[in-house]
Amino acid sequence: MNRKFWLFILILITFFIAQSCLRKVDEETSLVDLELIKICKWKDIASTCVMFTFDDSNKSSINISKVLEKYNFKSTFFVIASDLYTKDLKEMIANGHEIGNHTYSHINLKTADSSKVDFEIRMGKETIENALKIKCVSFAEPGGQKTPMSTRAVFRYHLFDRNYSEFQGAKRNFISYSDFTNVEPLMKSLRNAINEGSILVIEGHGMDGDGYMPMSKVFFIQTLDSLKKYTNNEQVWLTTVKEGSQYENLYHEISLEKKQLNNTLTFTFKGYNKEKYKDLLVSPISIEIPNILSEKLSCLTDSIQITKLTDKFVFTLDLKRNTNIVMKIN
Repeated sequence: MNRKFWLFILILITFFIAQSCLRKVDEETSLVDLELIKICKWKDIASTCVMFTFDDSNKSSINISKVLEKYNFKSTFFVIASDLYTKDLKEMIANGHEIGNHTYSHINLKTADSSKVDFEIRMGKETIENALKIKCVSFAEPGGQKTPMSTRAVFRYHLFDRNYSEFQGAKRNFISYSDFTNVEPLMKSLRNAINEGSILVIEGHGMDGDGYMPMSKVFFIQTLDSLKKYTNNEQVWLTTVKEGSQYENLYHEISLEKKQLNNTLTFTFKGYNKEKYKDLLVSPISIEIPNILSEKLSCLTDSIQITKLTDKFVFTLDLKRNTNIVMKIN
């Protein structure tokens, strides 16, 4: 009897030791897996963000916008506030394009005094907002001319500048339709942006004889056909300045707190400044989760876009609605 008793005790001890070891292995594995969960550099795990922008108040802007819409592309049009084609611009806004500030009268901000700079930037924004009934959050300097003083004025009245980020080290690449006559230079710039994970800004003015060094509609369509191949395989996120720049900001501003309790994962986004982005309708952010966590994940949080890729899940949410994601590992 004593022998059976001690044998039973030995089996019990062995069982509890084994369970303890398994729990320890699981905890260590979970820790490693959680470290692999991260915020995507670009929305929906795209490799780069491409932003089309067109400067000045050109009559051909409406035609440019219609060509873009056939590809389901959006652009930002930086307009001179003293010369607005209000009806056309309202139609463009309704179709998803952004209208940005290009100063009130297209002055050189590098040579103007501080009061003139402030007036041009402030009055440009106010005029656009009053005429179009929108919040104007993006700015582009005429000719790219700027000073530290004008930069301060830009960010005093706007959230974003087309030509640079408020964060050091956030690289932007630029190519203008006035700089190339065939598609290859654009494709080279795009491949570089994909490799770097940086923003590519494609700049233009007018089309078919309208505006500064205008492109032809035929060539414009050729470039869009080439870009469409990259957007179809989700390598490229093509969007407006305000959407791309906001995501760039959020990537630098927020952090992701990750916790696991048994088979429940909780992710909390820290540092989101709701007041800063109050003039924007949405604040999307994406995270990637490797499949090795589980063969199947169930999201318990509403309004989350879930994309299943070969080796990972991508979760995209609007921080204005949720700063937490709760998931269950099945």
